[in-house]
Amino acid sequence: MKKYAIFTIISLFFIFFSFIFFGLKEMEIEDKYGEFYELYDKIESSENYLVIINNKSFGFIKKLGNDIYIEEDTCLKFILNYTNSKIEVYKFNPRETFTKLTTIEVLKIKSQPDTELIYTNS
Repeated sequence: MKKYAIFTIISLFFIFFSFIFFGLKEMEIEDKYGEFYELYDKIESSENYLVIINNKSFGFIKKLGNDIYIEEDTCLKFILNYTNSKIEVYKFNPRETFTKLTTIEVLKIKSQPDTELIYTNS
């Protein structure tokens, strides 16, 4: 009977602290990304996400560890640098390899039927 009680208490502590750890982890992400918290949850990996910034420039999302970057002209910039910018993020299935992304290619990607808008902060 004592073994059962000890096992139950240890299990309850483990479950309790697991919930606390999960809650603190979610709070950390929300505090770090602010308005981009919703985007953080939608991005699974760092592939196939097109970003349009202020309808002028564009790039791709790169998720490295717990950080989100925007690759714009081979330069990685932290996503929080764009808090005052209008950002649209599209998930797409690549049909070709891009060496230098142009406006025409971006419009083609946006018009593909399997491309979906997953985030906008307008």
